[in-house]
Amino acid sequence: MELPKIKKRKHLMKGFSIVELLIAAGLVVLILGIVGLVYVSSNRSFKYGQTALDTEADLRLAMDWITRDIRKAESISISGSTVTVVIPPQVASEDVVYTYDPDEEKLVRTQGSSSRTIVSCISQPQVSIITDNTVAITLSSTKTILGKQYQRILTSKVTMRNAE
Repeated sequence: MELPKIKKRKHLMKGFSIVELLIAAGLVVLILGIVGLVYVSSNRSFKYGQTALDTEADLRLAMDWITRDIRKAESISISGSTVTVVIPPQVASEDVVYTYDPDEEKLVRTQGSSSRTIVSCISQPQVSIITDNTVAITLSSTKTILGKQYQRILTSKVTMRNAE
């Protein structure tokens, strides 16, 4: 007599267990957290660097204007926060006046009836006469970038080519 064969059920797993899902979710959260921190850190560094470069470029542009005018000058006079650059008539038709406005922290270049702000967010510029034809210029700017102080100082010595 033969016994009937009992069919064994094959238990096929379909899907994931709750433990596997929790581990996968934890790994995804960890990876997204790391990626988020890298993004925030990179974004802050970019903003700091961009503002620092903008400040540097503004100061260099202002220094270029001032040195170009002083090189053409035959004399220079300093009175408080105003620097007057006297340019010979054969070089330019009118003298150039630089005025610093401490309330708005900006440096304004005026030639004749034309005025132009050449740099803003600047500390008091320093212009001093070293010799009869040499002038020292110092421009500085301090900005707060993401809670940190950033200061940039540019200094230059310029010789007046038309000085007598």
